[in-house]
Amino acid sequence: MDKQHEAILAMLDEAMTILRDGKSFNPESGIFGVIKSTDEGPENTGRVYRYENDTMPPSKLVMTTEADPLNYFEDRSKVAVVPSQLLLRFYKPVRGFTWTEIQRRLDLADYWVDTGGNRQEGNCFPASPPNDWITICRYRANEHIDSRFPVNVELGFFGPTKEGMYDLDRVKIRRAYPYLTPEMRKQKREEKALRIRESGYTGVIDD
Repeated sequence: MDKQHEAILAMLDEAMTILRDGKSFNPESGIFGVIKSTDEGPENTGRVYRYENDTMPPSKLVMTTEADPLNYFEDRSKVAVVPSQLLLRFYKPVRGFTWTEIQRRLDLADYWVDTGGNRQEGNCFPASPPNDWITICRYRANEHIDSRFPVNVELGFFGPTKEGMYDLDRVKIRRAYPYLTPEMRKQKREEKALRIRESGYTGVIDD
């Protein structure tokens, strides 16, 4: 295994400890490289950090933070910001990877979870529209004793869907937060307030 290959895997290890296990994320720590630019994150909260990393082949390397989706407070600017996604996409695919190697390294399950929350068996299949030489692999990360968040992982390879040594094109690691619109968050707040009232609690309800 060459140094660039190991550097890529080590950085993915670090992303998993942040996104799955809740390790604190310091955007300026140098873990992912040097910040090249930043933009506002989803709903104009958090930040989108774009990095340059000289230990890896040229790539688009982005970490996204956003207002905590599990906090239903209406004013999103007052909600704590949390890391939510890492995207790594190489400008030229990197040779010498297998999906089994990454699956074992990151401890990924042999199934994935779709946007409806349904478990889907199997992991790797041709890209859509079908292309015999682009393979997409999707996973749910296995839970550890110290895991705090469910995490979805997507890998993109140039190569057929039969396991082998391929060119790695991209990796996306994302916390599996539920999708909530402002209206859905309002409903969650109202449901919480109702549960508290029904419990007989007479103190101040934190929105």
